[in-house]
Amino acid sequence: MLRHFSELIEKQLAQQRDWRLAFRNGLLAGLGGVIGATVVVSIIIAITQPFRRLDAVGPLIDRLDATLRQSTTKR
Repeated sequence: MLRHFSELIEKQLAQQRDWRLAFRNGLLAGLGGVIGATVVVSIIIAITQPFRRLDAVGPLIDRLDATLRQSTTKR
């Protein structure tokens, strides 16, 4: 059992030294973050659309929508 754990640790250390694997993992993490943020912003905009018609919160929703759209186009 100890030999099995030792082999697993050696395998993980070898993978950490491989720059291609680290590059791929970083690329996938960055891409996942961008896609996730886009989905979250899209969902927030879609959920707030019906509330624009209300006089009390309409201007607030418009400002939030403009801010979210502006922040996503800067990236």
